[in-house]
Amino acid sequence: MFQSNCVQECKLQGAVAKCGCVPWHKPRPNGDSLPVCHKAGSLCVEQIVNRPSRELTESCNEECPFDCSTVSYNYYLYVDDMDDDACDFFGEPQDVGIPKYV
Repeated sequence: MFQSNCVQECKLQGAVAKCGCVPWHKPRPNGDSLPVCHKAGSLCVEQIVNRPSRELTESCNEECPFDCSTVSYNYYLYVDDMDDDACDFFGEPQDVGIPKYV
């Protein structure tokens, strides 16, 4: 989790440096003399953070250390329509032991 936060912060710093302003909802370090972004500056920062250049992405990935332990999962979502015959697969409704609340 730390690495992804670090990469996001790095991209934000790159965007702030390029756009010359800090979005109003982002923290400003003490002594930061950059102005708060108006609409155009906010759009500039948002575009760079959401679609960073290859150079910025590679730089941030190199700068940020890997997490000591990371758990990741691959998942797949399959969606299919159920036809009327599928409802009859189990026959009568089955009692699976789930309590019913009235």
